Amino acid sequence: MAAPLPEVVVFDVVGTLFDLAPVESALAAQGAPPDTLEAWFERLLHSAAALTLAGEFAPFAEIARSTLATTSARVGVEVDADAVLASFRELPLQPGAREAVGTLAAAGIEVAALTNSGADQARSLLERSGVLGSFAEVLSVEAVRRYKPDPSPYRHALERLGVCAERSAFVAAHAWDVVGAANVGMTAIWVSAHERIWPLPRRAGVEVADLRAAAERVLAGPPGA
Repeated sequence: MAAPLPEVVVFDVVGTLFDLAPVESALAAQGAPPDTLEAWFERLLHSAAALTLAGEFAPFAEIARSTLATTSARVGVEVDADAVLASFRELPLQPGAREAVGTLAAAGIEVAALTNSGADQARSLLERSGVLGSFAEVLSVEAVRRYKPDPSPYRHALERLGVCAERSAFVAAHAWDVVGAANVGMTAIWVSAHERIWPLPRRAGVEVADLRAAAERVLAGPPGA
């Protein structure tokens, strides 16, 4: 007998479902060097993880603003933080995102989102892109006040969705996020289009090229089935 398909697929939001190109353009328009976005996000995620390890919490938007100031100072450019942060409201769906979500929903698989940013921001992006109606839940780390890849956000998502880890899958474009989901027992799928080469010493999850392939991987059944 074939192994059952996941009941729920949870997607990361920023960088996985949504493309950060408008943020990169906003930085470039203010004279920031080409690698500023990458440097900023590395510092942002490092700072969020550091707060979690220290037992503290601050909203994602606040960390984004403070780390943008640090990053822009390091690259020697003064940026309008309000303008850069406003560009997050304009993020477009990644190629294949709409099709992947639709394919899973058509197969009777529940779809949800779990983000390190705010739930309202994520919900607004999904609504603006016309796919919010396909999502059973839009969840944020704000509920547990600990950032991914700490286990708490993933476990909170499973609890809210009423599903065990073994009957769920998680899709992300970030290796650290894939490791976090895999460590709580979810079937983890890494979309490698951005990072390209797995950056961590230990592999986790299944690699696919894009979001369409992620949906196909889910419908193919658990790895090794």
